[in-house]
Amino acid sequence: MRKAVQGVRRAFSGLRVKLWSGRGGSHLVGPFQCPAFVDADRALAHHAVFSCMSLVAGDIGKLRIKKVAKAGRIWVEGPADAVLRKPNLYQNRIQFVESWILSKLQSGNAYILKEYGAGGGVVGLHVLDAARVIPKVSTDGEVFYHVKSDALAGVGADVTIPAADVIHDRYNCLFHPLVGLSRLYAAALGATQGMEMQKSSADLFANAAMPAGVLATPGDLDAEDAGLIRDQWQAAYGGSNRGKVAVLGNDLKFQSIAVTATDAQLVEQMKWSAEVVCGVFHVPAYKIGVGVMPNVANSAALNADYFSRVLQRLIEAVELCLDDPRHSQPFDAGRLCWGIGVVAR
Repeated sequence: MRKAVQGVRRAFSGLRVKLWSGRGGSHLVGPFQCPAFVDADRALAHHAVFSCMSLVAGDIGKLRIKKVAKAGRIWVEGPADAVLRKPNLYQNRIQFVESWILSKLQSGNAYILKEYGAGGGVVGLHVLDAARVIPKVSTDGEVFYHVKSDALAGVGADVTIPAADVIHDRYNCLFHPLVGLSRLYAAALGATQGMEMQKSSADLFANAAMPAGVLATPGDLDAEDAGLIRDQWQAAYGGSNRGKVAVLGNDLKFQSIAVTATDAQLVEQMKWSAEVVCGVFHVPAYKIGVGVMPNVANSAALNADYFSRVLQRLIEAVELCLDDPRHSQPFDAGRLCWGIGVVAR
């Protein structure tokens, strides 16, 4: 594999390419993939974002891949190619598909590097870190991918690889046809809001559910006296001394200045932020434990709705990437619901 990559690097080292820069002139793919005032990595820690992404990736990953080839006038179904049953040395089929889908959900792009054997056939597939891959376009309009070193995938040094050797699955290409856009672009702010509310609530209960406040006195205090009183209060009633009884003299009064959970309608706000994330990912809220499951007599209708709204586009995109002129290798989507024919394809 490393020899193959080195050969590609030598062959294309002198090729003049230009890098599409996205918005703002940056030469890194994805500076526009999330508003500047939110942290997309932190948004991943939000329970709704994590649940939506892991749910979708897990549901697709558990589907068996089958091979369908035409024999005469009929289509014959058989096991998938060996490379799809065991894509590489460190992942099984489920782990590989989950990595593919998670990369696409997180960054809007999934880059899969093909590994060739001695006979020229594909013997391995590696999901690359999307943050370490940059699409490039030659002056003739050919597409290449600049891949930074990745020891796990067998890329020992930075290399520019032709598009034929990389599967690039992408969606939401709002700004450029070669650069996908994660749904976090729209969900990150709502997720960040939810994280901030959780942090505020955690800080409140870490302080024995007592909000921050001020010590007020009717008289005047100079800076030195104010600092002394503050330090004494923190030493006596802060940290492990939270909850102790305070005895105040000289008309000192403790006044809360933080908004309480009741005033802020914390539960409703946190639920709203989770519902925003579900809406962006098109995942029904009840699937991740946020909303109430609809009271319907036919659960198959719910499964069919979930499939068509959330999974079908992602599944068919992977299938198209894996298609071969001689045969196709679709997912066995019927396994999404054992014993219930919820999918007609």
